[in-house]
Amino acid sequence: MEQANGIAALVRRYFSAYESGDRAVIEELLAEDFRFRSPLDEPPIGKARYLERCWPGHEKIKSVDFQDLFVDGEAVVVRYLSTLYSGAQYRGCEYMRAEGGRIVEVDVYFGNTPDYLFSIFGVAPNGESPQA
Repeated sequence: MEQANGIAALVRRYFSAYESGDRAVIEELLAEDFRFRSPLDEPPIGKARYLERCWPGHEKIKSVDFQDLFVDGEAVVVRYLSTLYSGAQYRGCEYMRAEGGRIVEVDVYFGNTPDYLFSIFGVAPNGESPQA
């Protein structure tokens, strides 16, 4: 049971850091060999590119409400609903795996189309701001 509470607490800290804007927590939680995968990030990207590409979106995230969190050893699947300060919402599901108390792998599955996500976050498919 302790292991389940450990990984669940780790995942909750990760999402809480997005809500509070605490990048130091994210950097602490992600292992140096961290790998991130999404429908937009194939092949997987590493920690530095993840922080560059994904972290800026935290400024728009008001809340992340867990709908489900399933633990299997050092792995978690979490299904959530995020609400942005604009009032827009999006759904997501993430597989996360930890080793030694740090997150080593995240696979994201969108509950909305990528075009919708680009529009609510105001980014282009390459992760940069769209041209005006």
